[in-house]
Amino acid sequence: MVEEIGGNDINYALFQGKSIKEVKSLVPSIVQAIKNAVRTVISDGAVRVVVPPGNFPIGCFPIYQTRFKTSKSTAYDEHKCLKDLNKLSKFLNEQLRQAIRELK
Repeated sequence: MVEEIGGNDINYALFQGKSIKEVKSLVPSIVQAIKNAVRTVISDGAVRVVVPPGNFPIGCFPIYQTRFKTSKSTAYDEHKCLKDLNKLSKFLNEQLRQAIRELK
C-alpha cells in the first residue's frame, strides 16, 4: 500500500509562505512523483498497489485555521473551514485520481 502522499509537500510549501497559487502550481510535480513511485513498486514486482486517492480537507484543520486566519467572512464555508485551502486539497485529489486512472 502506498500511504497518503503529497500532503506533506503541500504542508511544507504553505508553511514556508508560498501562496495557494504557487502551491497549486506544484501539484503536477507532486502527482508525477506519486505516479513514478507506483510505477517503481510495480516494476519491482508488486502485483497489487493501493493508492489512497485523496488528501484531507486542510482548511478544516486547526493548525491551518490558526496560521491562515482572516477576518474576511467570505474566506470560510458554512463549516467554518477555509475554502481556498479545501479547494487546494480538492484539486490535488482530482489530479491524483486522474493519475490513478492513467496507471490502471
